[in-house]
Amino acid sequence: MAKITKPTKSVKEILDAEPKVKIIIPSTPGLKPAEDIHVVRINGYGYKIMAGQYVEVPKTVADILVNSQKGIAEVNANYADMTIGGGRNLTDPDAGAGDKAAEE
Repeated sequence: MAKITKPTKSVKEILDAEPKVKIIIPSTPGLKPAEDIHVVRINGYGYKIMAGQYVEVPKTVADILVNSQKGIAEVNANYADMTIGGGRNLTDPDAGAGDKAAEE
């Protein structure tokens, strides 16, 4: 039978030992400060970060936030590319073919 051993360090202990990074998450227009909270979870351990305030967080938490923002920017860029021209589907080569025939 396999023996189950307890991890030597908890996630909190590992994160507490990391170098800290000062960050700020921009406030969301229209939200009250008490509502503008961002949560980062790492293996069940969570950080609640209030927007609009400088805070120090472990480097891993800052890295997760940076990667998240890069992903959001990429999704937004791809969405904009797909909706240029009045929302036509630019990924389907046959989309809009009927519109061109109707114009001729």
